[in-house]
Amino acid sequence: MAINGGSLETESIVCLHTFFSALLCDPVHSLAQAHVPRWTEEQARNWYAKQPWLVGSNYIPATAINQLEMWQAETFDANRIDKELGWAESIGLNTTRVFLHDLLFQQDASGFQKRIDTFLSIAAKHHIRILFVLFDSVWDPNPHLGKQHDLTPGVHNSGWVQSPGAVALKDPAQWPRGLRESRSRRLCQRPSRSRLGRLV
Repeated sequence: MAINGGSLETESIVCLHTFFSALLCDPVHSLAQAHVPRWTEEQARNWYAKQPWLVGSNYIPATAINQLEMWQAETFDANRIDKELGWAESIGLNTTRVFLHDLLFQQDASGFQKRIDTFLSIAAKHHIRILFVLFDSVWDPNPHLGKQHDLTPGVHNSGWVQSPGAVALKDPAQWPRGLRESRSRRLCQRPSRSRLGRLV
């Protein structure tokens, strides 16, 4: 991955430090370990000027009712994802926003990371950049692992779940697990071969 005075390759990792940067990505620990110096404003502008116009959408496979069903080992459907991202590529999409969930790290961190890599490889095959979303406070505040309930016909997002859920948000003891350890350090330190576009 070329950082110093060069361009950032498509297959490199980019962590956007937003409002949650102090909580999510410990700059001293994460960036120092990855040997990635912070870009200057000029480097960032130059990189951005070379990017294509982004055309995209939110994405979840048609076979999943929520982000848990998308990513759990029993229901992760690489073939379906490949087919659907192929459709997306065929109509000109080059970016998609995809939701993760903190419970998936707790359930099977190494397996989840392997599935993320599989997903990123499929997306790269179809020339689609991924924007991973780490937090979502929409819909059901009581997420649970395992089998998800059936969809409710005619109800938008009838099975979508919040991440973290209400129980974790009310328990300060769970905040480090859900916010710092489980997410940022594992994702911000992905190897350069990972096709990771953004973290928000």
